[in-house]
Amino acid sequence: MERVGKLSSIMFKDHLRLLSLLHRLEIKNKKDLQVMYEEFENFKWNIEKHFFVEEKTIFSSFKTRKDGAEPYNLFLEIAKQHTEILNELNLIKKSLLKNQGIDGLSLRDLLIKHQKFEEKAVYPRLDEELDENEKDMIINRINEIIYLD
Repeated sequence: MERVGKLSSIMFKDHLRLLSLLHRLEIKNKKDLQVMYEEFENFKWNIEKHFFVEEKTIFSSFKTRKDGAEPYNLFLEIAKQHTEILNELNLIKKSLLKNQGIDGLSLRDLLIKHQKFEEKAVYPRLDEELDENEKDMIINRINEIIYLD
């Protein structure tokens, strides 16, 4: 029986949620710096949870399943993308702390690149290679951390 909440579907939903949070931050840009900072902190918290889920729950299962360089290289690319996004968030935070507005375009570009990579190269493969028990365990952990319902 096919699991209704496949990993790719769940993580796609979370990617859309993150882009929506970024949009909320961009709308607040330069209107009220305190509100913008609060929106930024909320966005950053949600990105960090998303990355935690990916690195500790999903990809740790994936990279231990297969021998060879390919799964490891996928994980390295994702970790590199996470670092780029976190570095961009640090630049935005510095700008906010100086009471300046933000330009979210670079961050948006990084997020979309990251999302496309995962949704094409990683999640469909996980859906195919993991058995139902592994998917259930991962989905339960995702729901403990992110609460996507």
